[in-house]
Amino acid sequence: MTFEKYAEGWEASLIAGEAGERITDNALRLRLVPAQGARSMAAIRRNDIQVPFKHPSDQLGPGSVRNVHDVLVRVMTAAVDDKAIASSPCRRITLPAMPDEEVIPPTVEQVEAMVRVMPPCIRAAFVHPSGDRHPSPDQGRASVNCSA
Repeated sequence: MTFEKYAEGWEASLIAGEAGERITDNALRLRLVPAQGARSMAAIRRNDIQVPFKHPSDQLGPGSVRNVHDVLVRVMTAAVDDKAIASSPCRRITLPAMPDEEVIPPTVEQVEAMVRVMPPCIRAAFVHPSGDRHPSPDQGRASVNCSA
Protein backbone atom coordinates (compact mmCIF):
# COMPACT_ATOMS: atom_id res chain seq x y z
CA MET A 1 0.00 0.00 0.00
CA THR A 2 1.32 3.47 -0.83
CA PHE A 3 1.88 6.17 1.76
CA GLU A 4 -0.73 8.35 0.07
CA LYS A 5 -3.42 5.66 0.16
CA TYR A 6 -2.73 4.76 3.79
CA ALA A 7 -2.56 8.41 4.89
CA GLU A 8 -5.84 9.14 3.12
CA GLY A 9 -7.63 6.42 5.07
CA TRP A 10 -5.91 7.39 8.31
CA GLU A 11 -6.89 11.05 7.93
CA ALA A 12 -10.50 10.13 7.15
CA SER A 13 -10.75 8.24 10.45
CA LEU A 14 -8.97 10.92 12.49
CA ILE A 15 -10.82 12.52 15.37
CA ALA A 16 -9.42 15.98 16.04
CA GLY A 17 -10.44 19.56 16.62
CA GLU A 18 -10.53 22.13 13.84
CA ALA A 19 -6.93 23.30 14.40
CA GLY A 20 -5.65 19.71 14.55
CA GLU A 21 -7.47 18.82 11.36
CA ARG A 22 -6.02 21.88 9.61
CA ILE A 23 -2.45 21.09 10.73
CA THR A 24 -2.84 17.45 9.70
CA ASP A 25 -4.34 18.30 6.31
CA ASN A 26 -1.64 20.89 5.56
CA ALA A 27 1.17 18.55 6.60
CA LEU A 28 -0.15 15.69 4.48
CA ARG A 29 -1.25 17.69 1.44
CA LEU A 30 1.64 20.13 1.22
CA ARG A 31 4.61 18.17 2.61
CA LEU A 32 4.24 14.46 3.26
CA VAL A 33 2.19 13.17 0.33
CA PRO A 34 4.26 15.08 -2.26
CA ALA A 35 7.45 13.68 -0.67
CA GLN A 36 6.40 10.08 0.11
CA GLY A 37 2.97 9.58 -1.47
CA ALA A 38 3.80 7.14 -4.28
CA ARG A 39 6.16 5.06 -2.15
CA SER A 40 5.15 1.79 -0.60
CA MET A 41 4.77 2.12 3.18
CA ALA A 42 7.12 -0.83 3.67
CA ALA A 43 9.78 0.81 1.46
CA ILE A 44 10.07 4.03 3.48
CA ARG A 45 13.26 4.01 5.55
CA ARG A 46 14.61 6.22 8.33
CA ASN A 47 16.93 8.08 5.94
CA ASP A 48 13.95 8.84 3.66
CA ILE A 49 12.41 10.58 6.65
CA GLN A 50 15.56 12.29 7.95
CA VAL A 51 16.68 13.91 4.68
CA PRO A 52 13.60 16.16 4.18
CA PHE A 53 13.88 17.35 7.79
CA LYS A 54 17.57 18.24 7.42
CA HIS A 55 17.04 21.62 5.71
CA PRO A 56 13.32 22.42 5.94
CA SER A 57 13.92 25.83 7.44
CA ASP A 58 14.27 27.22 3.92
CA GLN A 59 10.47 27.05 3.79
CA LEU A 60 9.23 26.31 7.32
CA GLY A 61 9.99 27.51 10.81
CA PRO A 62 11.05 25.00 13.49
CA GLY A 63 7.54 24.84 14.99
CA SER A 64 5.98 24.04 11.62
CA VAL A 65 8.66 21.41 10.98
CA ARG A 66 7.69 19.78 14.27
CA ASN A 67 4.01 19.83 13.27
CA VAL A 68 4.82 18.02 10.00
CA HIS A 69 7.01 15.53 11.86
CA ASP A 70 4.31 14.90 14.47
CA VAL A 71 1.77 14.13 11.75
CA LEU A 72 4.20 11.75 10.07
CA VAL A 73 4.92 9.99 13.37
CA ARG A 74 1.19 9.55 14.01
CA VAL A 75 0.62 8.11 10.52
CA MET A 76 3.52 5.68 10.87
CA THR A 77 2.53 4.68 14.41
CA ALA A 78 -0.97 3.91 13.18
CA ALA A 79 0.51 1.89 10.31
CA VAL A 80 2.49 -0.20 12.83
CA ASP A 81 -0.65 -0.67 14.95
CA ASP A 82 -2.57 -1.74 11.82
CA LYS A 83 0.27 -4.11 10.89
CA ALA A 84 0.74 -2.30 7.58
CA ILE A 85 4.45 -1.98 8.45
CA ALA A 86 6.61 -3.86 10.95
CA SER A 87 8.22 -0.81 12.56
CA SER A 88 8.17 2.93 12.20
CA PRO A 89 10.98 4.63 10.24
CA CYS A 90 10.43 7.77 12.36
CA ARG A 91 12.71 6.69 15.20
CA ARG A 92 15.70 8.85 16.09
CA ILE A 93 14.91 11.60 13.58
CA THR A 94 16.83 14.78 14.31
CA LEU A 95 14.79 17.95 13.95
CA PRO A 96 16.02 21.54 13.73
CA ALA A 97 16.59 23.17 17.08
CA MET A 98 13.86 25.38 18.46
CA PRO A 99 15.33 28.83 19.10
CA ASP A 100 15.45 29.93 22.71
CA GLU A 101 13.77 33.25 22.20
CA GLU A 102 12.90 35.14 25.32
CA VAL A 103 9.36 36.45 25.22
CA ILE A 104 9.25 39.98 26.53
CA PRO A 105 5.69 41.15 27.16
CA PRO A 106 4.91 44.81 26.54
CA THR A 107 4.95 47.15 29.50
CA VAL A 108 1.75 48.69 30.86
CA GLU A 109 2.79 51.98 29.28
CA GLN A 110 3.28 50.32 25.86
CA VAL A 111 -0.14 48.65 26.04
CA GLU A 112 -1.77 51.92 27.07
CA ALA A 113 -0.10 53.67 24.11
CA MET A 114 -1.47 51.01 21.74
CA VAL A 115 -4.94 51.23 23.27
CA ARG A 116 -5.00 55.03 22.77
CA VAL A 117 -4.63 54.64 18.98
CA MET A 118 -7.08 51.74 18.59
CA PRO A 119 -10.56 52.22 17.18
CA PRO A 120 -13.10 52.53 20.01
CA CYS A 121 -14.74 49.20 19.23
CA ILE A 122 -11.43 47.37 19.82
CA ARG A 123 -10.38 49.57 22.73
CA ALA A 124 -13.43 48.35 24.65
CA ALA A 125 -11.94 44.85 24.82
CA PHE A 126 -8.87 45.93 26.82
CA VAL A 127 -8.86 46.01 30.58
CA HIS A 128 -6.62 48.42 32.47
CA PRO A 129 -4.33 46.82 35.07
CA SER A 130 -6.52 48.44 37.72
CA GLY A 131 -9.35 46.22 36.51
CA ASP A 132 -11.29 49.04 34.87
CA ARG A 133 -12.33 48.67 31.25
CA HIS A 134 -11.11 51.32 28.86
CA PRO A 135 -14.05 53.59 28.07
CA SER A 136 -15.80 53.15 24.77
CA PRO A 137 -18.52 55.17 23.07
CA ASP A 138 -20.53 51.93 22.99
CA GLN A 139 -20.04 51.23 26.70
CA GLY A 140 -23.16 49.86 28.33
CA ARG A 141 -24.66 48.56 25.08
CA ALA A 142 -25.24 44.87 24.47
CA SER A 143 -23.18 44.91 21.29
CA VAL A 144 -20.35 46.97 19.88
CA ASN A 145 -20.52 48.38 16.37
CA CYS A 146 -17.12 48.18 14.64
CA SER A 147 -18.21 49.40 11.20
CA ALA A 148 -16.32 52.43 10.03
